[in-house]
Amino acid sequence: MSSWVVALAAVALAAQPALARFKAGTLPGPPAYNVGGGEVLLEAALDAGGRVTVVRTLRDTPPYTEALRGAVGSWTFEPARDAQGEGTRSLVLVAGSFRPPTSTGPAAGQPPKDVAAPSPGLPFPVTTVPALYPPQARDDAQVLVEMTVAGDGTPAVQVVRGAPGFNEAALQAASQWRFRPTPGRAYVLFGFRQPVGTLPPPAR
Repeated sequence: MSSWVVALAAVALAAQPALARFKAGTLPGPPAYNVGGGEVLLEAALDAGGRVTVVRTLRDTPPYTEALRGAVGSWTFEPARDAQGEGTRSLVLVAGSFRPPTSTGPAAGQPPKDVAAPSPGLPFPVTTVPALYPPQARDDAQVLVEMTVAGDGTPAVQVVRGAPGFNEAALQAASQWRFRPTPGRAYVLFGFRQPVGTLPPPAR
């Protein structure tokens, strides 16, 4: 391939708008008391510097919603950039998918409730799949997964903040999520609660 073709390709890639990307922030811990599972969907509005300016709740499950909102409000992102490379305002979906701490039967707690419609241009899930608790795992864990949503609504997924023994379960669930056909970026926090009654590993 000639050098001028390579140069043209580099210029074309550089001119593509860039999506905002998670840079730093804390993750909310599991509730201090025994509650059921839940699902939370938040719309985070970012300014041109990548700072969160507004967090809107789209799907609510107390007490998970308040904890996730509080954490996301302090997150920082690499800002979205336009075709000229300038920082620009953008929207990012942040979701929480929390398993109940029960292995069988119904769990206590409130069911998820949709409370607001998403803004146009936000990648919004039409299918969500909770992560299964890994059979050999122990304790509670959280895994933050980045989803880059294509124009057909399918995501490319990768772990941003992981936990040994739980990452594969989170990625398997995340790969099954489907979005309305709006390109963009979403972050899903998979919360794993150790099932009640889980037996300790056998002694060797």
